[in-house]
This record gives sequence, C-alpha cells and structure tokens, in this order.
Amino acid sequence: MLLSTTLATPTAYFIADLVISRIKVLLNGKLFILRYVIANIIGKLLLVSISYPINYYLVYPILIIFKIIIDTWLFKIAVSLLLSPIAIMTANKIKKAEHIDCFDYGIFYNPILVFNETTSRVNHYEEIEESQISEFQALPK
Repeated sequence: MLLSTTLATPTAYFIADLVISRIKVLLNGKLFILRYVIANIIGKLLLVSISYPINYYLVYPILIIFKIIIDTWLFKIAVSLLLSPIAIMTANKIKKAEHIDCFDYGIFYNPILVFNETTSRVNHYEEIEESQISEFQALPK
C-alpha cells in the first residue's frame, strides 16, 4: 500500500496541476469550473488506476479491480462536483485577498528540472475587472 501511494499520489497531482495550468493559459483564465472538473477527472483517474492495481493485484481478479477503479473514480468525481462551489469561492477569496492570479507562461514541466530560470509566471490580477473575478456571482458570500 505504501508503494502504491508513493507512486500514485505525486504522479496524479503533478499531472492534474499540469493540466489545470495549461488549460488556464489556453482559456485566458476563464471557465474555472471547466478547468477544475477536467483536472479532477484526469487526476483522480490516474490516482486510482495507479494505486488500486498495486494494492489489490493479489487480492482480487483483474475485472473486480477494474470495477473498483471505475466505481471509486466516479464517486471521487461526484464528490468533487458537489464541492466545486466551495472550491470556486475559496479560489476567488484567495485571489481577492492576495491580489494574485498567476498564469504559467513558458513553464517547463519537467519535474526534475523544475527550478529552471527560463520559466515565468505572470500575475494578471490587476488586469481582471471585479466582475470577472467570480464566475458565480449568484453564490452567497
């Protein structure tokens, strides 16, 4: 179990962060909910598809492991969708409090060379109008 967690967790979170970073740049910072959902779908799928076969390969047949993966993945996605309003409100409050909304231009995603000096992050907070900060203005504050 320790091996599967050690492999699955950093891999899944790294890929999810990479996906959300690239989509944010491609969508010019718009559609946070779409970025959040896509990154969660990919990240959670990687998490369960790496860890569960390692955990259960001697315990259950492969078809049962596959069913466990699918059921767990669907459950995790449902929970992340239910919690998405909280994630949106939290992200907006942090952006507003810290006046930071960074875009990852020219980021080199090699985890071994993560501290490459050619990477840059650009804060676009000041360029965003107050009405654009929250995608869900109807949500209670």
